Amino acid sequence: MNKITELINNLKNPEIWNEMTNNLKEMQEEFLESTLGQVINNGIDVGLKAILPDWIENDIIDIKDTIINEGFKEGLKLLIDKSINIGKSIEGILTGNFESISEIKSVIKSGGLIDGLSDLLDKAIDWAKDNKKINSSTAKIIKSSKNEILKNIEINVDNNLEEQVNSIEKIDSYIEKWTNYYNENDITNMKKIHTRLQNEMKKIMPIQNILEKVEKLENLHQLIINNGGNFNISEEELELANMLVY
Repeated sequence: MNKITELINNLKNPEIWNEMTNNLKEMQEEFLESTLGQVINNGIDVGLKAILPDWIENDIIDIKDTIINEGFKEGLKLLIDKSINIGKSIEGILTGNFESISEIKSVIKSGGLIDGLSDLLDKAIDWAKDNKKINSSTAKIIKSSKNEILKNIEINVDNNLEEQVNSIEKIDSYIEKWTNYYNENDITNMKKIHTRLQNEMKKIMPIQNILEKVEKLENLHQLIINNGGNFNISEEELELANMLVY
């Protein structure tokens, strides 16, 4: 048995696929925590500027940093995790993994993320006021216009998810172009499209069907590159390239 055949047989072990599935779930959770956290941060920034139009930039930044840094970040992480888990349960996502951006939209809405943010902002503003980080009048202004902040956050979340949809469409287009260049044995244009594809993949949450298509392309691309640009690939190598995916 040669090394490639042995590797193919090892990859058929179901434990390996279970581990890859669990890794995908962790990758999705980390991406959402990071992305939603940044989107919410930006939404608070834009919202404060809208409700405090006559304030100087540095004062608004200080207020935002005070609200976000003192207990808000930890509470936000817990809120994101909780709302996603609740949303998954409501939407019946039993595997724990997202399969599309539309599923993420539904889960965020069903999980009550925005409502939870409203309560979290109230607590953060009260803490800042009670600890003399902001005065009572400032706290009152922010609370009375809190819906403006939440509206900006909701818009930012929707825009971010729409950008991911657009990125996925670009990825599908790049895969088609790469495949055409592969069929034409055009290594130069394959490399160009491969670079664009890699850059676009950084923008989206890892989703299994997208990862599968891109990983197959990636494995085949690297086989040809490592083979000195030679397109003569064995059947075993092709089978291995198709198996080394999520």
